[in-house]
Amino acid sequence: KIYIKKVYSKVNNQPYGFIKDGRDMIFSVPIWIEFHNTKEKREIIRNVNLQIYNKGKYISNMVQASHIKETAYANNGAYSFILEPLSISKFDLQFLIKKLEIEEDFSEVRISYYDSKDKYHERKILDIDNPWESKMYSIDKDWVLIN
Repeated sequence: KIYIKKVYSKVNNQPYGFIKDGRDMIFSVPIWIEFHNTKEKREIIRNVNLQIYNKGKYISNMVQASHIKETAYANNGAYSFILEPLSISKFDLQFLIKKLEIEEDFSEVRISYYDSKDKYHERKILDIDNPWESKMYSIDKDWVLIN
């Protein structure tokens, strides 16, 4: 099972949202992810990422932050994970995208990954209205099951 929780960023203590950075606007999504491997064998979760969509049309992948300042994200900067049998593992993830990189509006954010059999999984996790205006959203009070 995979759970996520939208949390405050380790870098600026802000929740996910749109942040003005000089002349550019950045969409930042800090999340915790927790993997529950209830099987008696190792499992692999590969390339956990966030994508932005506009009304069902794919726009872009977000950037998987490996390190920001001295803070390492995910699995020491890697967004792929080996899960030991009968284990629970938690990781801090940080995703970013600059307006200058896409210059398009979007209405939703989806999380995706590949499982041990290299099967692709994707699920919507956020609805966004009025993208690219400076705004912060609220964090999750509890974990959300995504698969």
